[in-house]
Amino acid sequence: MGAGRVARPEVGAGGRAQARRGEQPPVELGRAGVQPRAGAAARPDDRGRLGAWAGQVLADVEAKDAVGVREDAAILDAIWARMRHSVAGTAGEATIDAELSALRAAAKDKRLEAASAAADKVRAALATL
Repeated sequence: MGAGRVARPEVGAGGRAQARRGEQPPVELGRAGVQPRAGAAARPDDRGRLGAWAGQVLADVEAKDAVGVREDAAILDAIWARMRHSVAGTAGEATIDAELSALRAAAKDKRLEAASAAADKVRAALATL
């Protein structure tokens, strides 16, 4: 990539189909190498970011993109590592921990519907924080 050029996020197969229908496709930043740094201080927008990436899992499941789901799980883990301390001791923390673990296992085994269910539960837990 030349100087002054910025990497464009890739859009997966499901996103390309959405673009053809005139809809906004989900942006897959993880495939473009844009990932949050684990261990960094939590940011005010991390809750929104975690919810958005959980939504990306749903988009990748719909597109039957098992590789995308695994990438999403890794990115969710990195965001969670950064923000977890900001919700320590809450019921939401325990739920998100459990569901991210379930999501990782489902992604590894290519059980897309289980990954989708876990992502939904992560989003629901975020709403209680």
